[in-house]
Amino acid sequence: MRTKLKQLILSEKLIIAGDKLLLGVSGGVDSMVLLDLMIQIRADMSIELGVAHLNHGLRGEAADKDCELVRRVSIENEIPFYEEKVDMMEYSRTHKLTPEEAGRNLRRNFFRRISEKYDYKKIVLAHNQNDQAETLIMRIFRGTGIDGLIGIKKINGMWIRPMLMISRTEIERYALEYGIKYRTDHTNLETIYERNKIRLDLLPMIQKQYNPKIIESLVRLSKSAEADVSYIEGVVDGIASEMFEIDEKYLEFSIEKFNKIDNRLKNRVLRRGLRLLKQSLEGIEENNIILLKAFIENSVSGRFHDIKDGLKAHSYNDKCRIGYINMNSERYEYEIGIGTLLKNERFEIETEVINAENIKKYSKDVFVKCFDYDKISYALKIRNRKNGDRIKVLGMQGSKKLKDLFIDLKIPRYERNDIPLIVSGDQIVWVVGYRISDDFKVTDSTRRVLKIKILKRGEKKLDDE
Repeated sequence: MRTKLKQLILSEKLIIAGDKLLLGVSGGVDSMVLLDLMIQIRADMSIELGVAHLNHGLRGEAADKDCELVRRVSIENEIPFYEEKVDMMEYSRTHKLTPEEAGRNLRRNFFRRISEKYDYKKIVLAHNQNDQAETLIMRIFRGTGIDGLIGIKKINGMWIRPMLMISRTEIERYALEYGIKYRTDHTNLETIYERNKIRLDLLPMIQKQYNPKIIESLVRLSKSAEADVSYIEGVVDGIASEMFEIDEKYLEFSIEKFNKIDNRLKNRVLRRGLRLLKQSLEGIEENNIILLKAFIENSVSGRFHDIKDGLKAHSYNDKCRIGYINMNSERYEYEIGIGTLLKNERFEIETEVINAENIKKYSKDVFVKCFDYDKISYALKIRNRKNGDRIKVLGMQGSKKLKDLFIDLKIPRYERNDIPLIVSGDQIVWVVGYRISDDFKVTDSTRRVLKIKILKRGEKKLDDE
C-alpha cells in the first residue's frame, strides 16, 4: 500500500518535494496508518511533517489515551505534536449545529490555526474510500445535485486526502501486517449518528442483498461526476471571464448578456461571480443565488436587491452591479494648499503652478487636470457633494445641477457621495474623474496654469506620462 499511496500522490500532484504538511491524527486506524505511511515516504519526498490532535471532550479517559498514543508515536519519530481539548457538545448547542457538524468545524478551525501559526502549507486528512461512499449516500438522501455527487475531494485548497482511493479493508490489513497501534473510538460503533447508521446498517445490508461492490460503484459515480463538473466549470470560467468586470469593491456585468446565457448555467455563473468578488462563497446559500437570478432576469433600472449580510445587487441601464453598497457615505472636506502635497486617509493630492505651454502632456489623464490659476479667487478645497451644488460644465452656456449631471453620466446613486469635488468657495472647479468647469478652463490668454493630480488612497499611484 505504500507504493500505491506514493503513486497516487505523484500522479495527482497532491504533495510535492519539500512540502511542509500538517497531519490530522485522531488515533483511529485510518489516521494512524496515514501517519505511518507518511513517515515511510517523507525521506524519499523530502517532506516535513507535523501532527495535530483534537480532543473533543466526549470520552474522558479513553480520549486522553487516544491523545497519548498519537503524542508518543509523533515524538518517537521526531515529529512536532500539537493538541487541543474542546467541549464539542457545548459548541454544538451554542452554534445550533449537529454534533457531527460541530466536530467538523472545531477540527477544521484547529488545523487552520496550527497551519497558519507554524507555516504548514497543506493539511493532510485520512478519509478513505468508505468515507467517500458514506458521504455520497448522505448527500443523495438529502437531494444533492451533480456537484454534491463529487463527494469528498482529494484536494481542496490546502486540504488533501491521499488515502481517498484506498478502502478501509486495505487500511485495516496494513495495520495488522505492520503492527500499527491504534485506538478504537467506541462511539463509532453506536448508531446514534447518521454516518454511523449508514456505515453499520445500510451499507452492509446493500452489500449483502443488492450489490457486494456498492462502495466501488459509488466511488466510480464520484469520479464520473467530478469529470462532468470539471467540464461544466471550464465552460463557466469562459463565460465569467468575458462577462464580469470586477474591482476591489464591485462586480458588474451586462444584464442583456446574462439573460442570453443558457438557463442551466446561470446559477453557476452567478456563483462564480460572487466567488470572484468575495474570494469565497461562505454564507451564500442556493436560495440566495435563485433569488438573485430572478432579480436580474426581471430587472427594473434603479432597483436594489439584498443578497445577504449587506451584499446588494443594483440594476441600472442594462447593468447589474453587486457589492457592499453604502447609501450613506461620510461627509468630508479638506483644504488644499498650492504647491504642497495633501496626504491623508482618503487622498493624495499634488498641486503645482506651471507655464501654459506644459499642459498638453496631462490632458488625457482623468485624474490630472489643469486650470487657469488666475481665475481661482478662493482657497481650494476637496469635498463630496452638498445639496444645491451646480457646475458650469466645460462647453456649456449656463450652469447645471450636479445631481442632473450625475444622472446624465449614469452614475449610480450610492456612488455619488464618494465622487470628489474640487471647489473654490461655492464654485465647483472639477468633478474629479468626470468634468471640469468652463469657468476655470485654460484659454489662449491663460498665463499661469494650476495642475492638480489626485490619487485616491489605496489605488495604484498615477504617473505623469
